Amino acid sequence: MTSRASLLVVALFFYVFEEHSVSCQPGDSLYYKTARQCSNETGAESVDDDLLDEILNVECNWRLQSLGKVSDDPNALVRTFLSPAHRRSAAVLRAWMEDAGLRVWMDQLGNVRGRIEGSMPGTRAIVMGSHFDTVVDAGKWDGALGVVVAIQAVKALMSSGVPPLKPIEVVAFSDEEGVRFQSTFLGSRGISGIFTEDLLENRDQKGFTLSEVLKSAGLPGDMESIRRVAMKKDEVEAYVEFHIEQGPQLERLGVPLGPVAAIAGQTRLQVIISGDQGHAGTVPMLGRRDSVAAAAEMIVMIERRCGGGNHTLSQHIDPEEMLVCTVGEVRVWPGASNVISGNTNITIDIRARRSEVRLSAVDDVMASITEQCARRMMRCDIIRKHDAEAVESDPNLTQQLVAAATTSMNILRQRKESSKHGAGDEGGGAEASEEAEGPESPVLVSGAGHDAMAMAHLTNVAMVFVRCHGGFSHSPLEHVEPEDVHAAAHALYQFLKNANRA
Repeated sequence: MTSRASLLVVALFFYVFEEHSVSCQPGDSLYYKTARQCSNETGAESVDDDLLDEILNVECNWRLQSLGKVSDDPNALVRTFLSPAHRRSAAVLRAWMEDAGLRVWMDQLGNVRGRIEGSMPGTRAIVMGSHFDTVVDAGKWDGALGVVVAIQAVKALMSSGVPPLKPIEVVAFSDEEGVRFQSTFLGSRGISGIFTEDLLENRDQKGFTLSEVLKSAGLPGDMESIRRVAMKKDEVEAYVEFHIEQGPQLERLGVPLGPVAAIAGQTRLQVIISGDQGHAGTVPMLGRRDSVAAAAEMIVMIERRCGGGNHTLSQHIDPEEMLVCTVGEVRVWPGASNVISGNTNITIDIRARRSEVRLSAVDDVMASITEQCARRMMRCDIIRKHDAEAVESDPNLTQQLVAAATTSMNILRQRKESSKHGAGDEGGGAEASEEAEGPESPVLVSGAGHDAMAMAHLTNVAMVFVRCHGGFSHSPLEHVEPEDVHAAAHALYQFLKNANRA
């Protein structure tokens, strides 16, 4: 079967199961019922609790599990930019967005976008979403959770039959991880208007440029078309992104959701160390120019500078600055046990909440590498691969998300307690719980980069983290409990309800 035929089969599959169902009456199966069908049949202006649970809980979790099966590798989740699985997942997301009532299109960078216009003239759009590409051997929730909960929140909102006051746009960003072309945020850079032409010449491991890959996918692949992807600043009110935490703090605190106060800035360096290749048994130690030994010295230096290990300097690094430095890749040539390595390449990742802290560490690391190479009489080339400025979340937008998350957790907690005690009407309890007492969500700082960093060039941004088991991410061990997915979708729905009140 051709890839085009596969896409048609996937799209037809989801059309059949999404659009044809039984009834929207309480107690009946709502699993594949669309929001538009239900609102039309019931004529309601509020969403029945059973339907709301079906959209934000059952269907939301089912869709995440389904999307997690769309992979280029049968034994692991792999879905890199414009791969066959990436294209299949785009077709799936398009069908789900259409089911929610969104007008859907794919832009010139492969982003899947859905939009509903608002009923109030002159209002700016609320943009929500995350990415649907993955790392190699990924978990199911990284990125995908933010896309699916956004779709489901819109579907729940539209189930009331009342159109939103403000335009709403859901974006499934095509490339955030940067696995294929070693350049992150390709999709969100395009929408925020900061995509640069040199990125089109980035090559993947097979030697194809980004421009060539875009063209092979039926997209123009030129800068003129990519400029048309960008949204205008006066058209956007805010960008909101829900994402798994990828860390252990929420689990330790025992809460499912936590708004993000800031996203750490990031610098990526590549260091190419060139020495003299030689025989391991015949070249004296004092005469060697060993690229691996030089790399090892650099790695220890980087750890010391950034406060890792049991070093005196560790005591002088403020934990709130979240300065972290990682050598994540070491490539040795020729890599034989009886050969002094002539070339070693390392990658360095440096992050911190404040840009001045990060840039100070970058300057120190680069200066130390230059000094070490000169002392060892070796050539070292330092390539600056990526820089992303730290981003502070908009305080007002963050507070709105805190309020929405707190309200949603209270509603869901009260429903759970009512269910345990055999309470009568859930609907009344849910409304009352909007004012109930309950612990507010903690506000966190993200050490990981997210599409919100690129979108901050366009508009105000805010994020909410969702608890994940053990803090595992970028791994098959990644896991989010279904009830936490439900809490995230409900919180985003609550945020949209609040934002669209007159």
